[in-house]
Amino acid sequence: MSRINTNIAALISSRYLNQNNAKLNTSLERLSTGYRINRGSDDPAGLIASENLRSEMAGIKAALTNAERANSIVATAEGALSEVSDLLVDLQGLAVQSANSGGLSGEEIRANQLQVDGILESIDRIASQTSFNGERLLDGSKGFSTSTADGEIQDISVNMAKNAADEDLDIVVTTATAATRATTTANVAAIDCGAAGTTITYEITGSKGSATVTFADGATAANVASAINALSAATGVIVSNNAGAYRVRSKAYGADEFVRVEVISGTNTAGLTAETVEGTDAVVTVNGVNASVDGNRASVRTGAIDISFTMVDALIGTAAATDTITIAKGGGATFQLSQNVGMTGREVVGIPSVSTARLGSASTGRLLDIASGGSYDLQTDAEGAQDIIEAALQQVATARGRLGSFVKDTVQTTINSLNVSYENVAAADSVIRETDFAKETAQLTRNQILVNASTSVLSIANTAPQSVLALIG
Repeated sequence: MSRINTNIAALISSRYLNQNNAKLNTSLERLSTGYRINRGSDDPAGLIASENLRSEMAGIKAALTNAERANSIVATAEGALSEVSDLLVDLQGLAVQSANSGGLSGEEIRANQLQVDGILESIDRIASQTSFNGERLLDGSKGFSTSTADGEIQDISVNMAKNAADEDLDIVVTTATAATRATTTANVAAIDCGAAGTTITYEITGSKGSATVTFADGATAANVASAINALSAATGVIVSNNAGAYRVRSKAYGADEFVRVEVISGTNTAGLTAETVEGTDAVVTVNGVNASVDGNRASVRTGAIDISFTMVDALIGTAAATDTITIAKGGGATFQLSQNVGMTGREVVGIPSVSTARLGSASTGRLLDIASGGSYDLQTDAEGAQDIIEAALQQVATARGRLGSFVKDTVQTTINSLNVSYENVAAADSVIRETDFAKETAQLTRNQILVNASTSVLSIANTAPQSVLALIG
């Protein structure tokens, strides 16, 4: 080299030294932070993918928190319902005990009634005071508000309904075929045993049991009706008078109901005819979906609704009938169990009121009716009180089962699924964004050697122009 103003070798060495220093600094930064991508220039496409994955991870973590909160809320409600169930069992025992009027004094029955009043107060207290984070759970505020056009549907229970937050949801109920009672074909006429002074004995059997009745020759249809109706609590069978036609039939509706009339002794030429008949369940659709029906109690569960209701006698005729149930907007307890906000990731659960004014049914009466002075207190009608208590027990058991199913089949499975999703998304983000230490330490060693080599070469390049001095020596 004979020129000294421009040292090309030094410039080249300096450029490579700067490049190697930049690579060394990058390796040191990656090893220090643990991330391969520390700024957008490190990997623009990788940064976009990583930020999207991190956003998804944040949503999954929030959904997990929501699901765990839902689990706690439902557990609180279910625990309170368990206590209500225990109190109802105690009521059942008091009702049965008080029916033993021949073995208990009036004072003892009144003492039992005082216990009933105390239990009812406790149930109302649980209903009004059970809360989570200041939110009441069993006072009905977490349930659904419903209405019907003409009141032909009663005892509506909405367990779940997904509707827009600002819109009511209409449920169209169509009864294609009405439910029927088990009804004998014969009109109960005067009993004619064929000879004066003779009798005939029948065994009347229904869904609740059987009983025998004996009639003397000449017994009237009214006599027959009175005798059979007196045993209806034991048999589930009644005689109804429809425009002078006395027919033996079941008290309730549905395929589980039946009436069997058998002649035990004697013969008759008129009146009851030995036969077995069964009732039928209604055929009902809810928003076009076939409902599961037991007598005149229908229920349907889809991805959008879970509802059950009872059709009153006005709907149970021979012609098809249609009614509409309107579920008011904003009902139920809403849980966001998905990282994607929207209806598909939202679960809405109805937590019913368990106050004494709500437990029971329109047909049997409400639990408050068994309080002192009520229509079914223990001193007035212990049998009616038991029917109400059994209906209330069934309601509470159903509510507990629904909430338990929600926790087991929805919340727990969602938590498990979200945990797996979080693991996979976190793993994907780690592959894209984080430093591979084995690879980066090898790169660090290489860059360190190159920097040292570049520094040595630059030193040599800087001293090379001094050889020109030999030419002027």
